[in-house]
Amino acid sequence: QKDRGSSFLPVVPASFWAQLEKAQADMQPMQSIWSNGGKAGGSFASPLAVLGQSVLASSSDNNLYGFYVEVGNQSWKFDLQASTNWAPAIQDDLIYLAYGRTITAVRVYASAYEWQRTLDADATTPFTIWLDSLFIGVGEGGDAKLVAIRRLNPDDRKEFGAPTSRIQLPAIGQETLFVGADKLWAVDINFWDGTENGPEIIWENNEILNISAPPVYSSPGVVRLSELYAVDGAGVVHAVDANTGVRFLPPFNPGGTVTALA
Repeated sequence: QKDRGSSFLPVVPASFWAQLEKAQADMQPMQSIWSNGGKAGGSFASPLAVLGQSVLASSSDNNLYGFYVEVGNQSWKFDLQASTNWAPAIQDDLIYLAYGRTITAVRVYASAYEWQRTLDADATTPFTIWLDSLFIGVGEGGDAKLVAIRRLNPDDRKEFGAPTSRIQLPAIGQETLFVGADKLWAVDINFWDGTENGPEIIWENNEILNISAPPVYSSPGVVRLSELYAVDGAGVVHAVDANTGVRFLPPFNPGGTVTALA
């Protein structure tokens, strides 16, 4: 919107809006380049992910499908024996999936699991990957926690159990994990360098409560060197300094339900 009276964001130059309007006027309708591809035995249940020349998605027929990027023809499918709503996470040709209490690793074009393990409670986020570590939200209410898992040794795990409500998909920035649940935390991403009580907490914000969408990290930021944006339970968007957790702009209320930020 052109009216920035709330001062939540810096004023956008008028030239930007003119360029945007021209681009919209010149825009051509989108067209599918897949004439007869991208079909599965059921409706698709998960967001898409891209691995090399394959587009991956889980279907309600309990299979994970791969389709050729260029033409959409099926290149591969793997019987998960379950359907998942979470997007696949990918690293080094391994696909990591969560459904219910089950977590799995599958190598693309393989016909067997690389590994399969069980969580203490249902997964509440897809996987986030950092180097050799997987992070996933687990459980509801007082049982909520963020679990760190070694990618190649899934029995080696660490936990962050401070949250007391469902955890949103965390954001990562400069070896820091930003966790939104009943409130907002920044924790050291090196869980194995922490104590038996969990990773080091860098800061926590007790003013922004009941985070309702995954937080978003930006560096360099618009105003600060690094910034974090989060939505509270009332649908209000907050901007905090990612290094300190302190708000640096007034809250912004878009006047509706916010389910995601970008």
